[in-house]
Amino acid sequence: MNKAIAGLFVAMMAAAGLCAEPAHPPFEPLYPKGKGNVAGEGLKHNPALMWYPAPATNNTGKCVVVFPGGGYGMLCWSYEGVEVGEFFQKHGITAVICLYRCAEGGYRHPVPLQDAQQAIRRARQDADRYGYSRDRVGVMGFSAGGHLAASAMTHYDAETRPDFGILCYPVIQFGEKATHLGSQYNLIGKDADAETVNSLSCEKQVTKDTPQAFIWACATDQLVPSANAESFHAALRAHGVPSELHVFRQGWHGGGLCFDPTEGLPRAVWTKLLLYWMRTF
Repeated sequence: MNKAIAGLFVAMMAAAGLCAEPAHPPFEPLYPKGKGNVAGEGLKHNPALMWYPAPATNNTGKCVVVFPGGGYGMLCWSYEGVEVGEFFQKHGITAVICLYRCAEGGYRHPVPLQDAQQAIRRARQDADRYGYSRDRVGVMGFSAGGHLAASAMTHYDAETRPDFGILCYPVIQFGEKATHLGSQYNLIGKDADAETVNSLSCEKQVTKDTPQAFIWACATDQLVPSANAESFHAALRAHGVPSELHVFRQGWHGGGLCFDPTEGLPRAVWTKLLLYWMRTF
């Protein structure tokens, strides 16, 4: 990968206004007061949740915890958060958007993963409050948020194991040719030891107990190559874990739901494929 492109990724998104704050539900603190080592002012220091409860009229009993992307340097929680919550809500699936801490606030590993695990705990704790099943709570992530979702799928305890995962143009590999270096450096720095790099190369952490997954990417993605998605899918299959992978012939990195009617790319159908997949469990 071109290192200059990787380094400029987050700055370009910010300059384009792609991570601007949209209209949204109220923020709910991720941690109880006095917990989670929260310090400082603003979202970059205070992880939060946004809830999109499924309507009673078409509630499927499922919940998805969503992690927006942003290269672990910021969070693009408009098109990879708010729009996703509204989409799931429309289709009878409760969504909770997790605004986790990242390098924007000076946070590195393991803080984002700790926030992700706490979001899964909260989703299970609040199942009765929003009317879904505790054993139908999954994770979803876009780009670096996909890496965080995959990390949650491979690093968990009895409380925090997701029931399924949805990975959208995800960062997966660390320390490899297909690695998105901006995400790796923001999360663990440039001088991380080999053990840390290996532990966060998600395809290397898959076991037979890793949750089932729906994964998609684009073959022409120049920022996060589809080899990332393909390697996680291959690891799941090698361990006998159900996995569905869609690699679309055309498409660039990002896009969220990809509902732009002027785009005209095959990837626009991915949400339909996802909803079909979610009906199977």
